[in-house]
Amino acid sequence: MRFVGLPGAVALALAPAFAPPANAALDDSTIALNELSGDQSFQHWTYDSDAQVVTILDGADLTVTGAVSNGLRVVVDGSAAVALAGASITNTTAGAAALKLNSGAEVTLTLNQGTSNTFTGTGTAAGINVPSGAKLIIDGQGSLSARGGNSGNAQRGAGIGAMGAGNPAGDMDAGTIVIRGDVTVTAQGGLRGAGIGGAATRPRAGDITIAGNATVTAVGGSYAAGIGSGPDTNGSNTGSVTITGGTVTATGGGDILAGSAGAGIGGGVLSPGGQVKISGGLVTATGGFKGSGIGGGDCEPGGVTTITGGKVVATGGGGGAGIGGGATGAGGEIEIAGGTVAATGTVAAAGAAGGAGIGGGLNRPGGVINITD
Repeated sequence: MRFVGLPGAVALALAPAFAPPANAALDDSTIALNELSGDQSFQHWTYDSDAQVVTILDGADLTVTGAVSNGLRVVVDGSAAVALAGASITNTTAGAAALKLNSGAEVTLTLNQGTSNTFTGTGTAAGINVPSGAKLIIDGQGSLSARGGNSGNAQRGAGIGAMGAGNPAGDMDAGTIVIRGDVTVTAQGGLRGAGIGGAATRPRAGDITIAGNATVTAVGGSYAAGIGSGPDTNGSNTGSVTITGGTVTATGGGDILAGSAGAGIGGGVLSPGGQVKISGGLVTATGGFKGSGIGGGDCEPGGVTTITGGKVVATGGGGGAGIGGGATGAGGEIEIAGGTVAATGTVAAAGAAGGAGIGGGLNRPGGVINITD
């Protein structure tokens, strides 16, 4: 007896089932933010559609694309290499950073050449949250813009760094932040948040390094430094800022209406300058009202500033030193052993005494100053 067609039927039964992916733009190495729908689970990332949270897992090496302006946010848990290729998140979830590193995470963000990438937090959140114990490296040839939350009247987070006051994820100061390569980075702090560094009630800046040919523009929210700490560290260590190359423009937050402000690079209001080391690059640092260009915020000393190379232009705000103390803050320790330096202090009001170009703020001693060549 012959069974016509049996071999074909057997072949059909044994052939593996094929189901095309729900979305071809999503796989283990690609996250297209604007294509996400329904829960997703891959080896190195997941998406919880109810919580609107993308979690990038330890060992990931992937690319993120697409623009969203809803409650979606990205959390990185572990060590990961993440390329950004036109990724943009404007968050609407209260108190959530657009991109958050968990403590212990070590992440390299590579900005793909020619791409623009944007991360905006909301409420008390940072744009990109890098807490104590985490490390973020920004590299590549693209651009990145990060902004701390700007809604409501709460004390908000940094552009890149710590979360603001009262945030459930804001129980840590800033971690380690490295910006290098040929990137262009713009960071704006929310109220009391540094452009890059600390934030309200979590003011310490962590360790910040800028190197290579990076172009960095950082503006602090009122009372915070452009690059450095948020306000109110109460005289304790505010962290460190090291610049070895690139073009850096940093402006302290606050003006005469706010009545008090942070340094361009260094401390926020009631925060000393911490450690600032400059050995290369072009650095322009301008203090907000009563803040130093480089050094202490209003009412605080300059910390330890060492300049061994590069070109530095530092200008204090009303009563603050160019390099040294904020208004009514002593100069701290300042060593200049190379490079080209132009430092200008300013007066707090017409006809009033002002801060030194290098040294103390308004009516305060100059500290220890050593200038050699």
